[in-house]
Amino acid sequence: MFSGRVFEYMSEDPVLSGNIAAKMISGAGDQGMFCYVKHFALNETETGRAKLSSYWADEQTMRELYMKAFEIAIKDAKMTIKYYDADGNMTSKTMRAATAVMAAQNGVGVVAGECNYSLLTSVLRQEWGFEGMVISDYWVWNGDNLRDYALRAGCDTYLCMNVPTMWTISDYTSATARTAMRKAIKNLCYAVANSNAMQGMAPGAKVEVSMSPWKKVLIGLDILVVLLVLLNIWKVVHRYKVAAEHPELFKEDTKKRINKHKKSRHDFVPGFLWLAADFLDQAHNGLNRVHLPAVFHSIDIFAAMCHDIINGCHKFFGCDFFFLKYRRKALLCKGIGI
Repeated sequence: MFSGRVFEYMSEDPVLSGNIAAKMISGAGDQGMFCYVKHFALNETETGRAKLSSYWADEQTMRELYMKAFEIAIKDAKMTIKYYDADGNMTSKTMRAATAVMAAQNGVGVVAGECNYSLLTSVLRQEWGFEGMVISDYWVWNGDNLRDYALRAGCDTYLCMNVPTMWTISDYTSATARTAMRKAIKNLCYAVANSNAMQGMAPGAKVEVSMSPWKKVLIGLDILVVLLVLLNIWKVVHRYKVAAEHPELFKEDTKKRINKHKKSRHDFVPGFLWLAADFLDQAHNGLNRVHLPAVFHSIDIFAAMCHDIINGCHKFFGCDFFFLKYRRKALLCKGIGI
């Protein structure tokens, strides 16, 4: 719990971490949000966890150090939700606020965290009384069979990052598979029903979902950046062909070439692309600080696309992107790698 992502955790002390987390989860729950309490458990290091690295501890160490913060947060966090009763009257109740947990990706002993029945069912649900959903941390590796194992162990869904090949399990039809899937659906519905997605909704109400304006803006930026990238690729190919046919045009010294292209209207596209990449980088960093993951993840993709295309064209075509080098120095951008 402490070494893997210590910069994200509340503290190195399990009691302090548990109490701080309980207050944060309670506050978020009162506003209708469910918080994934992670990483359960023994996420001792980030190195090798994707390879299912395993960590070992005796029961006393696990309960007093690695699991104590989770136990406090899950048991002590409380929230007040509003709902309509059977008579159609708005009422409220206080309940546990911790309705979501993220399982650790690493192995706990020889068993992967998301496949550990002892952790996800015996301790978490049966001993601590947790009600809600459990999600895996990133992918559930090693094929369909491990995802079958995770589903039966108490991991209700998995963080597959929208990769279609990770959506499958090998057993959909057996009695145990159907039972496990029903339990998983119930757990997911419990967390969602006790969140802002359903609070205050009258019986029989219809829910209509539409695209948010900010998402439309991001899609527009997606299209714009793709078009600019395509224009930039065309310009690179065109310049490469011209350089092959008329090499004498590109024998000027660097300063003259820079000055010439600064005045040329043809420098608009790559220059704008470079400025867009820098702007998206800065926007990503700014949004990262205010914790808008859905927004800055898309912006990160845009910026990475710009940078990768620029780098790839430079290496593949062997042409000298002197205007990009010049702008890099002028803008003092970091982390681009050209």
